[in-house]
Amino acid sequence: MVIAIDLRPLLNETKSGVEVYCDHIIRHLLKNDKKNKYVLFVNSFANKDHILNKYKKKNTVLIHTRIPNKIFNLALAIFKKPKLDIFLYRKTGCEIDTFFFPDLRPAPVSKSCQKVMTVHDLAFKHFPNFFSLKSRLWYLLIKPLKEYKSCKQLIAVSNFTKKDLIIETSINEKKIITIHEACPDLPQHSSNKKKPAFKYLFTISTIEPRKNLNRLIEAFSLFKHKNQSKIKLLVAGEKNLKVFSNQKLDSNEDIVFLGSISDEEKVFYLKHAEAFIAPSVFEGFGLPIVEAKTFSLPILCSNNTSFPEIAGKEAYYFDPHKTKSIEKALTIFCRSKKAKKSAPLKNNWDQVAKQTLTVLASN
Repeated sequence: MVIAIDLRPLLNETKSGVEVYCDHIIRHLLKNDKKNKYVLFVNSFANKDHILNKYKKKNTVLIHTRIPNKIFNLALAIFKKPKLDIFLYRKTGCEIDTFFFPDLRPAPVSKSCQKVMTVHDLAFKHFPNFFSLKSRLWYLLIKPLKEYKSCKQLIAVSNFTKKDLIIETSINEKKIITIHEACPDLPQHSSNKKKPAFKYLFTISTIEPRKNLNRLIEAFSLFKHKNQSKIKLLVAGEKNLKVFSNQKLDSNEDIVFLGSISDEEKVFYLKHAEAFIAPSVFEGFGLPIVEAKTFSLPILCSNNTSFPEIAGKEAYYFDPHKTKSIEKALTIFCRSKKAKKSAPLKNNWDQVAKQTLTVLASN
């Protein structure tokens, strides 16, 4: 069969959870499936051949169209044209059996083509104010819930996201398959930095309101005041104002903002951290927690959305909406004589790819 994959989610070339998922699932699908033909598609007026060339294999056909994306996306979202499977057939001569969209995009296809899309979360539905004006207009244009309803199958990255989808769309639960993500590929060697002389908690995320860093900082400052602890908080990540609304964060000598860090630096900070903390108010999955679990770090995290499903029984949970609840979890952890270490997830990306292929190959 012929499977087309939309590479448009990779155009921003960032390291957010969605991009990490897209890159890993494409690479591992191609690694594990030599039988089917893959048509990999990207559209950008700018030259993005380097994105396509990363996935070049004997069973891949690479297509880079150069239509300005504002025009292309408007045509897809408003007029539902061109039908993307027919559009690619005219370019390649390949009749597309299944079109896989690893993230939400306007995606009209013909009735003869099976459309499968991965749903990462419905944050745009529950917290529209967390997004930039540009993003809110984008979601208004593409009508995500209608897009999901038009799919033959949906892949949810967690059971929480699946349940949320069912509640918000009334889609038959048999059409939604939960496939957990695995730990991203991490460098074998960390940065050559000298180990910090102080103990610290570590968190990494995009700097945006949904990640709840303001309340974490408030709770951490309260914890420090009450306990006279010398532990510090290290925050890695950067803003993405194209997608998310702005957030101003306070810092002091006990709260260190690292900005954007490399994968080698991330491994370094995870290796030497006392614990990982994730205070987000809403997550569809939570790849940073999976990464932290790979190092068996104690996890302090929110008690809602997908966190209990991903972090497991060992985590120190708190209510992300209450500063005192976060402060209490910090106190319990730091006073523990033997902290509860987390256990790495048992799945890997080869397994994720094989489960995904089962969905893509079903008719």
